[in-house]
Amino acid sequence: MRVPTAFQHIGQDSSAGKFIKDAGTVFYSSFSYADHGLGISVEGKRTENFSFRTDPNLLLNRGLVNYIPAMSKVNTYRLTSRYNPATQFMGEVAFQFDVQYKFNKKVSALVNYSHINSLEDVKLYREIYGEVTYKPNKNNNFIIGLQRQVYNQFVHEGKVNAPNVETYVPFLEYLHKFNKKTAIRLEGSAMFTDQDYGSWVYGLAEFTIAPHWSFVVSDMYNYGFNPEKTKKANNYPSIVAFYNRGPNRFSVGYIKQVEGIVCTGGICRYEPAFSGVRATLSTSF
Repeated sequence: MRVPTAFQHIGQDSSAGKFIKDAGTVFYSSFSYADHGLGISVEGKRTENFSFRTDPNLLLNRGLVNYIPAMSKVNTYRLTSRYNPATQFMGEVAFQFDVQYKFNKKVSALVNYSHINSLEDVKLYREIYGEVTYKPNKNNNFIIGLQRQVYNQFVHEGKVNAPNVETYVPFLEYLHKFNKKTAIRLEGSAMFTDQDYGSWVYGLAEFTIAPHWSFVVSDMYNYGFNPEKTKKANNYPSIVAFYNRGPNRFSVGYIKQVEGIVCTGGICRYEPAFSGVRATLSTSF
């Protein structure tokens, strides 16, 4: 395993070692094609010694001057986004391709493949993702799919001696619009793995009253738990209310979550385990 030449990581919130001044490079290219219901997108990237920050002691996403996107699909479902690869600024070679095809007005499909290695050809991340969307009419929409992942937890989360996490995640989503203002969305998925915390099942129901309110109830159950992580199967329920007014969004609810990567609005970050009431306020300007 290659050790960064600029500094050594200690845990996830500090750094120490000998700093050096060396040339850093990022090469990135993309290609897109669309015609007659077919869409193809290909991206490639090579990064070396490019940890460019306001303070060299900062880690993770803190103090970044240049944003370098991760070479993987932006997943939105709770279990498909649980293991999300961060860009390795000190060195990685990666590519991904995305193919979409619309068969007719009712049926479309998507396939994505992501491939990330270190500069020494160590496997950092693999993902194969496929989904089919079926929309029989304007009020109903179905999505069914499957994800396969290989995730280097030692590199991406700094967990020493952790094995690569290998997962299979089938998922299903159903959206029904009652009228122009109210809709309900149901989501269900399962994760099958023997690593980290073990296997999971997840369910969510979201009721929306446009343009201001939405209510979400969800539960994440660790049925195939790993005895090295926890002594029993655990339940992680949540109930949250959201209110939107112009550029402002307010939420309040009870949340119980396991530690790990949490993705919201395309932004993924590591969060510790939490149980309690949480209120948030965000605005755009």
